[in-house]
Amino acid sequence: MRTLLTLTFLMVLSVGYGQKRQTNFSYFKLCIVNDKDEVLLVEYKGIWEPIGRRYNEPRTIRETLNHMAEEVGLEINHHHLGAMVNQYYNGGKYPIIFNFWRADYVKGTPKVPADCTDIKWVPIKEALKLVPFESMVMVMEQYLVKDKTKVWCASIDVNNQEWPHSYVTNIREDFYPL
Repeated sequence: MRTLLTLTFLMVLSVGYGQKRQTNFSYFKLCIVNDKDEVLLVEYKGIWEPIGRRYNEPRTIRETLNHMAEEVGLEINHHHLGAMVNQYYNGGKYPIIFNFWRADYVKGTPKVPADCTDIKWVPIKEALKLVPFESMVMVMEQYLVKDKTKVWCASIDVNNQEWPHSYVTNIREDFYPL
């Protein structure tokens, strides 16, 4: 009986505490594009990038994307997943899964989100020059310029120790369409 209790106790411990929690998570980037082929960028800590947020809330994907647009004063439609990219930072073992979305602007006046200092519409080709993150530019080129009809995937090693600049150090899996 004592052996049975000990085994049961060890099994409970191994299920509840024996599995390490991983440090990976999902992150959303949303490129809202208007009818002039401009993308909305926000200035965050002195850098320009598409709006983004960690995806860890009890909302559906559509609710999250609409909420992101509402936070900047816009209404969007035609949500389209443009890319899903695993990014391994600074030699990390587990990736951050980036979901890059594209949506069409419907209406509204852009407003600066609380954690940002500015917001503006930028022609897509100019936006690719403003965004300082090499990996993000690579992804944006795939789904905003090269082929808007496909969902692109890749796995990339990134060094971001010199933030706000990050550098691709290795392409684990080159871009491919789903």
